Amino acid sequence: EYTPKTASTELKEGIMKGALAGQEELIVQIADEYGIEPEFFAAIIGLESGWGTSHYAQNNYNYGGVTGSGDAGYTTRSSDGFKFAKYSSPEAGLRAMAKNLASYPDRYPEVKAVNFDNVDEIGAHYCPGGEWPGLIAGTYKTIKKA
Repeated sequence: EYTPKTASTELKEGIMKGALAGQEELIVQIADEYGIEPEFFAAIIGLESGWGTSHYAQNNYNYGGVTGSGDAGYTTRSSDGFKFAKYSSPEAGLRAMAKNLASYPDRYPEVKAVNFDNVDEIGAHYCPGGEWPGLIAGTYKTIKKA
């Protein structure tokens, strides 16, 4: 189980870019508030958002491909009409992502905690049938401080 930290040095400085540039401390703070391992949270949002440079990260503060509607509505993908949540700020987008992930242990009994030890179980629901757990594992290992 993850024990919340208070130091903001859990993430390598400068790892986030674009809409997440300079937000490492906020990422750790929000992860701690939701009981999520900060490096694991950073690996997910980093991979999902191109480290903050994807279209949805830059324009909608959506760092995880969250669908539906956010606090600033939604945007519709022109190719297929799919709706992606839109948020009013980096903090709102990060909180929405953290809230969703933090709900996994309640929603899926096999997910014991939102941390690296449960990457396969989380991946089975977050991105079923893909290489997501392996991609997250590789990303996690590149940002986890030794």
